[in-house]
Amino acid sequence: MKPALNVAIGTRELSAWQVAPGVTWVQVRLPEHANRLAKRSDGRLVVRGMAGGYLKTFEFRHSLAWAQRLIRRYTRQNHTANARINSPACPLARRLAAGVTLEGVNQ
Repeated sequence: MKPALNVAIGTRELSAWQVAPGVTWVQVRLPEHANRLAKRSDGRLVVRGMAGGYLKTFEFRHSLAWAQRLIRRYTRQNHTANARINSPACPLARRLAAGVTLEGVNQ
């Protein structure tokens, strides 16, 4: 089954649709996603708007399935690669952060 043209997928902040076979537009409403897309060499900026809020649309010569994978990757909670994990160094602080109470702990 061929993907339908002009059927949007994604969220309000990051969405995509196929405008022609093999051509997909990706629309973003967050500057972080727009900066990531602008750095890609396989796309170009086609629309920029500010009247109703931040809006940029990029064109890519890829399928809608490619855009769906991109949206999934960009909208994951912890999408930053090699990010520092901020965990408490002290064992007691780790227990408190996990919800363990201070009962039974020598004070």
